Amino acid sequence: MVAQGKAEQEVINSTVDKLGKNVAKTGVGGPVQPLANGRAAPMVFSEKHEVPALRRQVATLDAALLDRDVEIEQLKIKANKMETALQHIRSDSLNAGLWEERYEDAKRVADAHSKRINDAHKEKEERVQQIRCLVQYVRTQERSSVICKAQIGRLGGETHSRQDQLLLSDMRRKKLSDQVTELEDGFVRCVGRITNSLTAGIITLSISEHDTGAVRFAVFRKIGKDSGIMEIFEEPDSYNEKISISITPETDVRITAHQQVLIRSSRDSEVAAMGCASEEELEKWLGAFYLIGRIPPEAISSHPWPK
Repeated sequence: MVAQGKAEQEVINSTVDKLGKNVAKTGVGGPVQPLANGRAAPMVFSEKHEVPALRRQVATLDAALLDRDVEIEQLKIKANKMETALQHIRSDSLNAGLWEERYEDAKRVADAHSKRINDAHKEKEERVQQIRCLVQYVRTQERSSVICKAQIGRLGGETHSRQDQLLLSDMRRKKLSDQVTELEDGFVRCVGRITNSLTAGIITLSISEHDTGAVRFAVFRKIGKDSGIMEIFEEPDSYNEKISISITPETDVRITAHQQVLIRSSRDSEVAAMGCASEEELEKWLGAFYLIGRIPPEAISSHPWPK
């Protein structure tokens, strides 16, 4: 652009020189004297109408030169700015390798950070899936817990019921055990009594005329050769006898038509009536009385009972 300004200045100078030569040929005025700053010196014309035209042309050329000077200054400023920018570019080109390394480092860091972000996102998705699974598992466990609590409550009620039943069962077992023990003791007492007797069995006994009679367990034991004793118990396993009847040689024993045995220990005593359930039972007791001589043998063999 500076070269273009110089070329335009040379064109202006050549134009001015040509104008001066034209004036010299016509004989108007003297030769043109150029000025030191490139402007043409004033010329002398012979004709008046050419002078104003030349002045206007010179003024126009001066204005154009001034505009060119302004443009040249602006171009110089732009050239200085371009040189400054070029210097900056040259200085930046020296640091281009460093900036490239920094860029590569930053890119690697950014890639690593992006990878970590992606990994964190994947891990987040996995954790969210795990949380969903855990939530479902917790809900399932809660439902199972509710069911288990209901079952525990039901089993607790059944347990209390079973405990009550167990307590009742223990009480019954204890009661039955006591009863078994009593039965065993009674059985031993009964067997002992029967073993040491002539006969024993279930009879009906009334000890007076006003006594309606009751079912009793009787044991007949022999005392000596012609005596004995009848012990009457309420039950076969009773601890103590209720009454006892002594059978001596003075005791009167009779048999009635109703298969009863009447026993009178003495003349002043009450008559005890003993009944048996069958003839076999009656014969058993008559045999015992026969062994101590209280009845004759015919009473057993021919049944001479009163009708």
